[in-house]
Amino acid sequence: MDEAPFVRLLARSLLAEETDEVVQQTWLRALQHGGEHVEAPRAWLGQIVRNVARNLRRDRRRQRVHEGAVDAKDLVPSSAELMQQEEQRRLLVAAVDQLPEQLRAVVLLRYFDGLLPQAIAQRLGLPVTTVWNQLRRALQLLRERLDADHGGDRRAWLLPLVPFAAPGRVVGAGGGASTAPGYSLAASVGFGVMVLSMKTKLVAAIGVMCVVAAVMLWSRRDPVPGAPEPMAGTPGRTVAEVAQLPRAHVQDAVLEEGRREPGGPEVAAASTGGLVVRVRHAEDSSPAAGVMIGVRRRGTDFGAASERRRSDAAGVVTFVDLAVGWMQVTSDRFSVRYAEIRAGQTTELEFVLEAGVLLTGLVVDATGTPVAGASIDVLTPASSEYYEVLAVSGADGRFEVRGAPSLLFVGARAMGHGASAVEFFESAPGNRVEVRLQLAALGGAVDGLVVDEQGRPVRGALVCIGDGDLRGHGARNGVAPTLPALVRSDEEGRFQALGVAPGLQPVAVRAPRFAPWSGTCEVVASLTVPLRIDLSPGGAIRGVVHTAAGEPAARAFVTIGKGTATDWFFWFFASTAVDGSFELSGLPVGDLAVSARHGTFGKVEQPVRTVAGEATVCELQLSVGIELRGRILDESGQPVAGAQIECDAVGMEPFWGLAPTDAEGRFTVTNCPAGQTIAMRVEAPGCEPLRLAGVQPGAGPVDVRLRRLEAATGSLRGVVVSPTGDPLANATVGAWRLEQGSSDGVVTGADGRFEVTKLAPGSWRLRIQVAGYPMFVGEPVALAADATLDLGQVVMPVGGTAVATIEGDRAGVWFQCVGADNRPRTDWLEKDGTLVSPLLVPGQYRLLVSGKGVAAQAIAFVVRAGEATRVAVKLGTGTRQRIEIAPPVLDPLPGVVALTVHHNGELLRTTGIALRAGEASVDETCLAPGDYTVTIADGVRRLASAAFSIGATEAPPLRLELH
Repeated sequence: MDEAPFVRLLARSLLAEETDEVVQQTWLRALQHGGEHVEAPRAWLGQIVRNVARNLRRDRRRQRVHEGAVDAKDLVPSSAELMQQEEQRRLLVAAVDQLPEQLRAVVLLRYFDGLLPQAIAQRLGLPVTTVWNQLRRALQLLRERLDADHGGDRRAWLLPLVPFAAPGRVVGAGGGASTAPGYSLAASVGFGVMVLSMKTKLVAAIGVMCVVAAVMLWSRRDPVPGAPEPMAGTPGRTVAEVAQLPRAHVQDAVLEEGRREPGGPEVAAASTGGLVVRVRHAEDSSPAAGVMIGVRRRGTDFGAASERRRSDAAGVVTFVDLAVGWMQVTSDRFSVRYAEIRAGQTTELEFVLEAGVLLTGLVVDATGTPVAGASIDVLTPASSEYYEVLAVSGADGRFEVRGAPSLLFVGARAMGHGASAVEFFESAPGNRVEVRLQLAALGGAVDGLVVDEQGRPVRGALVCIGDGDLRGHGARNGVAPTLPALVRSDEEGRFQALGVAPGLQPVAVRAPRFAPWSGTCEVVASLTVPLRIDLSPGGAIRGVVHTAAGEPAARAFVTIGKGTATDWFFWFFASTAVDGSFELSGLPVGDLAVSARHGTFGKVEQPVRTVAGEATVCELQLSVGIELRGRILDESGQPVAGAQIECDAVGMEPFWGLAPTDAEGRFTVTNCPAGQTIAMRVEAPGCEPLRLAGVQPGAGPVDVRLRRLEAATGSLRGVVVSPTGDPLANATVGAWRLEQGSSDGVVTGADGRFEVTKLAPGSWRLRIQVAGYPMFVGEPVALAADATLDLGQVVMPVGGTAVATIEGDRAGVWFQCVGADNRPRTDWLEKDGTLVSPLLVPGQYRLLVSGKGVAAQAIAFVVRAGEATRVAVKLGTGTRQRIEIAPPVLDPLPGVVALTVHHNGELLRTTGIALRAGEASVDETCLAPGDYTVTIADGVRRLASAAFSIGATEAPPLRLELH
């Protein structure tokens, strides 16, 4: 039953047409009714759907009864029709006869003798991949030749061949034919008048292939449940067929997409190899089924061409026809391995997934009802890859993912709903994370098609629909904004994006060898809208990166675009090989700025013009530019090895650089900005961090002295528990003190235990964060050298929230919440026109409000456990006051200082001011008439303070000098 999948596809298509008709009739009747006095729209529409479907089934039955009464002679083809079919049969056989000898041989063996490609390969002594490509090429030539014979009108030769390709007539492996039960009389007669000669059987078989191939280009085909999935890179090949391949194969003429122009001559044989990936869980070495494995060239970006396939029940993924060289192999759990593909061989890779967390959860709609079939999107900030769909919710709305990342963003989307917000979690390997994802009430879907300039489907196009940051950035209170919808087109160029917010949404598309595409799509809530995307040929760049001395620069980073949140999707990058070579493809056509950077050899930016369908060759030569050189020593003059120097600058030329120290404490930061000072931050194990501002690159070596700390040998341990005494897993515990910052955080296991190690002697505070509780900051505890202090049970408090309603124009207004310790928190979320705080420890708080043209104010409120406190904010105007800070002469110069304004002894405003050597700094605020004090401090050091008064009119600027 070779064509059983085709029959199922046809049946599904017919059902889909009826579904569309039911939907259209439902909305038509709803519009005719007008919707007046409808109290339950969903139930009302549901009844209309049932009525329309029932009427449609009744009409179908009547139609079948009527058709059954038609005289059989009306179904028999006329003589003219039979002659037309015979003529098309003759033309098809003639077209086969005119094929090149090699292509004609594989066609006859496949469609007359009924041999599988493996058997053909053995008989002809060819690689099986060559047989597949020759069959594909033969069918393409047949369609092109028949198109040409009929003036480009495919229907003219296609429709008369439909009887040969009828689903009821099946050509078996031996070339025989049979008629399936229920086969229509017209199709039976169409076959019955032919004698099953060799050429007739050939016509029947090739007719099936030509017709189905043509129909696939004209209409949508949904995947068939249970049908074998074609192998990546091998059209039509299934896992079962690949399993029969020999371990050393492929040296063939595989035609990769983009290696020839449509209709052009075939390229020379490419050296390819295979890859078998065996995916296993780290905990018990059991096979990991259903894991998406991707393969792409090493050093290319995550939007580049890749083959992707899910592991089978045995945890095995097989790829064939991969280009020779090093490949990057990734999993949807964001782990990475590398494999070298060799010509004519199959590489085997044991891919043991990193021990992760057990992610479980529930997906509900806006009313709290469980939602089945929701896709679970997971992203980790530890990876630059795009997010992946790791699971689908079951009938009860629940899902489970084994081996999820320890740091993860997780969200959900489903048909008929808007996407959920994205929850952020930090856990530890072996822990369990439970999440509840609530879908938004309103959302639509986009049903799209991606085609090339000739209307042919494009496989593997990456489509992004909607606003938002694909990296999951912007998380507050453990919640990040909704991710854009991200999908890939299938073999037929089809994609479906779910959970897209209603309205005009941006659409961005990338695909191998095509230029990036951007546009918009109007999304309608609760409906699926169509979208066709026509891609045009893109450009490519092949080049070499050299050092300033002309040597190849290996592992240089080559980019196009800035990689910011706004252009993340259209950011192209590659890493150079040992010989300095790189390749970027699928690029925009026109003038581009190509940048290359190397930690040692500097950077370069060069304009390159790309041409559609061609590869532009370029050479890039790195330059170190202006250098900042120096040496890091401790207070006794000994070199500090392994220190990290981070440099940054803001101004006309933003700058960021990073360099380590060598064994002698020396470092070099290259390509510093000209005419600007930069800020340095120096960190080294066992030393107090130091930040220096106003450093002048190129002015000579910089000697930096770090203060060594006492040996970090102390520890804090304890157990994090709930208010009822139950241990809390997935709590992030760290230690913090003002003079050294924070320690590395640890995550509690199921027993709630933690131990923070490598702490220097001194006074430390615990800082604990766990989902469902406010952030806990403990009282200072004294820790001696080599001591381990057991804090026992640390009870997380029951938190409360605050909800602020704002009266007035909020544009440019800044909100901060401070507690008794005056530590500001800005992580409030906007929800339904109000501001909602994170969970806060019960107690006294103030909401600080400031902004341009808005009088600063502090509104006191009380947070109570388990309650939401209402805070009313009324914005008013004030008088502007400018505060000038004279060029600082501090040594060392802090990079940022804190500016605070107090009124009647209470904090009213706090902000950070960046300092630069030799430059004045300015701040301005709006205040109501009254008396105030302003203070500038660097940690515990007070650098300036002044009292001033505000009247009804603006006073001269207040000038401060730092000491």
